[in-house]
Amino acid sequence: MLKTINQQLQNQPVNFNSLDLEALAKELEGLLLSSEEFIQKLLQQTQFSWETLVQPLEEMNEVIQQKWGLIGHLHSVVNSEDLRKIYESLLPKITAFYNALSQNAALFHAYEGLQKSPDYENLSTAQKTIMTHDLRNFKLAGVALSAKDKEKFKALAARLSEVENHYEQNVMDATDSWQLHIVEPKELEGLPERVLESARLRAKEKDQPGYLFSLHYPDYSAVMTYGAYRDLRRRFSESYHTRASSLSAWHKTSDNAPLILEILKIRAEIAQLVGFKNYAELSLATKMATDVSTVITFLQDLVQRCKKHGEKELAELQDFVLSLKGPEKLEPWDIGYYSEKMSQARFGISQEELRPYFPLDKVLKGLFELAQQLYGLTISPRSDLQGWHVDVSAYEIRDQAQVTRGVFYIDLFARAKKRGGAWMNDAKARFITSAGITQSPVAYIVANFAEPQAQQSALLNHDDVVTLFHEFGHCLHHLLSQVDYASASGIHGVAWDAVELPSQFMENWCWEPEVINKISSHIETHEPLPAALFDKLLASKHFQSGLRLLRQLELSLFDFLMHEHQPFETESSVQEFLNHIRKEVAVIPAAAFNRFQNSFTHIFGGGYAAGYYSYLWAEVLSADAFSRFKEEGILNSSVGQEFLAAILEQGGSEEPLILFKKFRGRAPTIDAFLKDKGL
Repeated sequence: MLKTINQQLQNQPVNFNSLDLEALAKELEGLLLSSEEFIQKLLQQTQFSWETLVQPLEEMNEVIQQKWGLIGHLHSVVNSEDLRKIYESLLPKITAFYNALSQNAALFHAYEGLQKSPDYENLSTAQKTIMTHDLRNFKLAGVALSAKDKEKFKALAARLSEVENHYEQNVMDATDSWQLHIVEPKELEGLPERVLESARLRAKEKDQPGYLFSLHYPDYSAVMTYGAYRDLRRRFSESYHTRASSLSAWHKTSDNAPLILEILKIRAEIAQLVGFKNYAELSLATKMATDVSTVITFLQDLVQRCKKHGEKELAELQDFVLSLKGPEKLEPWDIGYYSEKMSQARFGISQEELRPYFPLDKVLKGLFELAQQLYGLTISPRSDLQGWHVDVSAYEIRDQAQVTRGVFYIDLFARAKKRGGAWMNDAKARFITSAGITQSPVAYIVANFAEPQAQQSALLNHDDVVTLFHEFGHCLHHLLSQVDYASASGIHGVAWDAVELPSQFMENWCWEPEVINKISSHIETHEPLPAALFDKLLASKHFQSGLRLLRQLELSLFDFLMHEHQPFETESSVQEFLNHIRKEVAVIPAAAFNRFQNSFTHIFGGGYAAGYYSYLWAEVLSADAFSRFKEEGILNSSVGQEFLAAILEQGGSEEPLILFKKFRGRAPTIDAFLKDKGL
């Protein structure tokens, strides 16, 4: 079995045009069965070492994760009925396999025995960290439960994975099935020409006159920011914020409200089964934050620091709107539009004005040059690798010694059958097999930017640039790892509230003139962003920072306190709870129709349950880390090499606070974060 596994740990990225999904699914099913037999034979040993226990399991798990990860990735970027059937047929099997593995008492005792043996002291720091995390995870999965409770845990975990997947599918289906056909020119006033052209082409493809709009983010964002016709903004706002709810009249079958109740109930039951009061406590067992009160205090302290700022910003916006003879009462669908007007009036700049300066090709070229300057990396296209869609491209990263560190694919444009948002996902981890083969890591960068116009490079606004830098930071964290074991390599094994450190860290360079000059080039004149425009952009950085931070705090507190709360009994009680959080935190009232929770995939479909606070927690770390570059040089390559060695190459091999102190020379402080937010 081990020889078979080593053969499957190939050091080659996938060519997606030759991928047979049905064959891959059968391979995975066979692998799950053979892995069960493999574990049984492994446990027949009388003595265990790293080489005879942990290493074989690391290799087995990496092969399974590679195959399952491929199917899961395609499920999120090129969803189809056939792919859903494959994914949904495999989901309970993969869940059952890992539940059984995590509850295997004999395996747990083998780990315990190795930890207590003299050999343990000879293990590396990374190996000890992996074993500590594995033993913790056994306990969190209920290894010490009675046989009856183990079965209950397995049933709950299987159902949870099924319901979370159903929740995500509902959001995707509700988004994809909505469209708005417009022929009246007055309704289109203010919309950028690029948005109108995309909508016109969409209508033309369906032999319709006028314009056809979708609910995907590029259309939604453009309407809410630039659409002068108030009723159009209201229609978009209502549709977007009622997706996957009983109020989404165009797709009644996708109501997520009952699924939310079931997800929360199951999570609470799982937490209590393994000895925690609630799911928030269980979530923190694998995070950097030590306890529930620490997280709540952190978030509530930030609310106190910025709420007056937010109230002042909203009052200023209302005064500005009145000066334009706009509505006396601002509705939620007015905020984005008038905020953009106010930003333009105050700073003389708009995100749309910046697009011609940020062609995607130039942004990528400058981003790669920055990686070369900071970390000594060379990044080049891999035209021999075919992606899962015509928009996908692949790149290879080499270090200063011209050793390949990894490969990444990028898929940046919005389309139907693709999950919304932006993310980085891993396909393979750096790993040295028992046969001595070093597997290079592979990652995916995915976003939902506006698609390029015909015969033109895609044009990004500055917000898109920040998003791209963010996901590239995750990518570097995964691909540059020098850890030899998959479960602690790259993003693996990193505490969830620290995993955003490298990504948010990269965002900082989007506001530095030296880097702006590298990543900007006007689509016609080829001139970089003029200093006068950059100064305006920089001046606008803190515009409504209080309102933006309050929104993140609203979501973080809703998520965390909801998972600390006892299970909700009715669908309306979840809405009432969110309304209560909003009353305490938000200064912009939500619309009565708002059912944001029904499309909050981060916590009901993704991995951020009772962990959405991680973005703010890690931003404190990233701001403090970047402040060292502020002190010693924005493009200081020696500091870059230290960050590479202390953070990016270490993955989850040590606890994040230890790694942070190695780079910064001290524990993190909140000062740089508050300064960066203009607070």
